[in-house]
Amino acid sequence: MPSEHQESFFFEQGSGPVGAPPDPLSDFFGDVAKAWNLPVGESVRVRLSDPALPELTGTLKLARPPDLPLDPRQVLHLCLNGIEFTHREIAAWNLI
Repeated sequence: MPSEHQESFFFEQGSGPVGAPPDPLSDFFGDVAKAWNLPVGESVRVRLSDPALPELTGTLKLARPPDLPLDPRQVLHLCLNGIEFTHREIAAWNLI
């Protein structure tokens, strides 16, 4: 039997439940992307300076986190489709 004290449920469009805490790493990835001017976490096409490596396509990820505080002069270790490289090895990139 339904209870007279049953609460109503309200559903909203979105990626997670209402009231779910935000992903604490999303701000960090955004800060890294801004500091190095790279689309970390985005779908990209990357051409590396080494002509022996093929053009890579996929989601640009951090291979390891940079030291804090963030300093774009330090080497940023990245990964795309299992191939690791540094930001200094990128010859060109574009969003896809």
